[in-house]
Amino acid sequence: MTRGGKLELPAITGWARYEGDLSPFTPLLTAGELLHVGKIIGFGQYQASFDQ
Repeated sequence: MTRGGKLELPAITGWARYEGDLSPFTPLLTAGELLHVGKIIGFGQYQASFDQ
């Protein structure tokens, strides 16, 4: 269905928690957070937080 010319799609939300040494992946996760990697019609946005 459209509303004002925009396609409405249901959002999928959730969370994940990973433990261990993720330091090799933090630059990639941070870059993806800023670039919205995988963004197709508004999808692909995420927020990462790192506890030490």
